[in-house]
Amino acid sequence: QKGRPSMKQHPQRTTKPDNEMTLEELKEELVYLRTENAVLKKLEELEQEKNVEQRKSGHSSNS
Repeated sequence: QKGRPSMKQHPQRTTKPDNEMTLEELKEELVYLRTENAVLKKLEELEQEKNVEQRKSGHSSNS
């Protein structure tokens, strides 16, 4: 298999409307979303670094 492995499926987070969530639930969701955002930013950063390295070494981006 070429390329990176597919991401594991995580169970869908059930979200209530914000006005029905307790303060604790809102705090937990905030932590979750901040963590998810940090992971996605890091993945994008790593992908960009990989592309820069491929250009330096003369490889095409889809090989």
